[in-house]
Amino acid sequence: MSGAGTYAIEHGDLSRQDAQVLDRAVLAHLAPLAATVETDLPVHEPGTWPADVEAAAELLRRHSDPDADQDSYCHAAADVRTHPHLWDAFVLVAPHAYDAEVRDAHGSEIASLSDEGTLVLRLDDEQHARLTALVGAHRLRLLDLPARRRWWAPRRRTDG
Repeated sequence: MSGAGTYAIEHGDLSRQDAQVLDRAVLAHLAPLAATVETDLPVHEPGTWPADVEAAAELLRRHSDPDADQDSYCHAAADVRTHPHLWDAFVLVAPHAYDAEVRDAHGSEIASLSDEGTLVLRLDDEQHARLTALVGAHRLRLLDLPARRRWWAPRRRTDG
């Protein structure tokens, strides 16, 4: 059976903090494949995020827009192949962001985080096997995207 596909990480029984730890572990697992990252850095009250996350966000903010300040929204983007220190910053910030993406060297999205904790991954067979060993099969939910598209498709009327 093939493990290739698009998966969501199930956080169900985890606290928010444990879910963030899990997401960081999954992202760390993807590090060898990561080429570029993007994330939003929204305006928020100081102290809302842990100090290490605030510092990482500032590092990403300064890289993407050296003139930006913490009182303005910033969309941060980085090539983590040429700036590997920004990968660690991204991994810290991503579980707190409204939107964060990881792309491979071909520009294909391999991970997407949204809404401060929904993590979706595109995995091949080998990645699926390694990630299952890391987090457990119960944490990986296959997203049947074609079925979802069929469900969202408008229904045809059959009553003339």
